[in-house]
Formats: sequence, structure tokens, C-alpha cells
Amino acid sequence: MVTFQYQGFQGVLGGGELPSQVMFTFGSQSNFTIGELVHFETDAIGQELLTIKMRPQFGFLPHIKEGVLSKEDQRRVESALDDVVQGFRSSPPASVIDRCRDALTVFLSIELQISGKDLGYLIKKYDAVTETRTVVASLAHTVARLHARGKPAETKFPPVSDRQAELAVGAVSEVLVSLRWATWSQVVI
Repeated sequence: MVTFQYQGFQGVLGGGELPSQVMFTFGSQSNFTIGELVHFETDAIGQELLTIKMRPQFGFLPHIKEGVLSKEDQRRVESALDDVVQGFRSSPPASVIDRCRDALTVFLSIELQISGKDLGYLIKKYDAVTETRTVVASLAHTVARLHARGKPAETKFPPVSDRQAELAVGAVSEVLVSLRWATWSQVVI
């Protein structure tokens, strides 16, 4: 339990109106979960009551299978996943989506044994190799479109949100499983 003895919660936020979305990180750097403020009220004696909805899915990614990838490729995959996790903990949604896009680029580069190409090229190549649109290509395409929406030039769309960042993280997870590199065991990263 966190209490604010000298300054209330609103004081920590700078007073005034609460932002539309307040997120909390609980745990350590390597084992964490995220919570979202869903209700805030002050009781009759001035004590602040916060209701936080936990979002445990952000502390979980599929477990990478041993021996499926070469040591170098496994290191690249784990590094990309570390970037996604660190981004999610401390970055705005557009940055999380960027890191997910980077991770998917790494995954498809490994799968296709192609280096130095962007995600759009890799998606087209993956479609050509599999001769059909797969879950892998569809999810990668979705993250690529979310990435484009995060750019200032794509002003006809609303700004990307935490929900879109969630979608991108889920896409990264499902691509790992669909490539058969990972399983959905409850392993905390």
C-alpha cells in the first residue's frame, strides 16, 4: 500500500484535473505488472481513495522454447523482447508500437533469413513464401499500420493510445507462438 503522508495523490500529479489515463508500475524491473487508475475520490475526512485495475498481461510474454533458434538468433529475439518490455514500462504508446515493429522486423528477418530490410518488405516476402496471408503476416501488417499512425504526417487519425500499444505487444507475442518459437506458459519476464 502506498500512502502520501505530506502531499495527496493529486499533489503528486501537480494538482488540478487528473489526466485522462494514469498508469502505475508495480514490482521490480524484471518482474512487474501495470495498473490503471479507474476511480479516484476523496472521503469525508480528506483521505484519498484510488481504485486501480491491474493489467497483468503486460508482465507476461510467451516463453521462448530452448533449441528452436540458434544461440545468436535467440539472443536477437530476447534483445528485441527486452526492448518491447522496457518500452512498455516507460514510453508513450507510439514508442511501444515502434519497438514492437522493430521486434517483428527481427523475427521475420530470422524466419526468412534476410537482413537489412524493413517490415513492409518482410511481410510481402513472408506472404510470397507461404503463398497465403497468415496470422504472422496479418499481425505484422497491423503493427506496421499502427506504426504509421503514430507518425505526425498521418494526422487524419486520432493519436495512438495505450490500447493500440497493448494490441502491438499482443501481436508480438502471438507472432512468436505462431512461428512456433514460443509457448503460452505463465513465465514472467
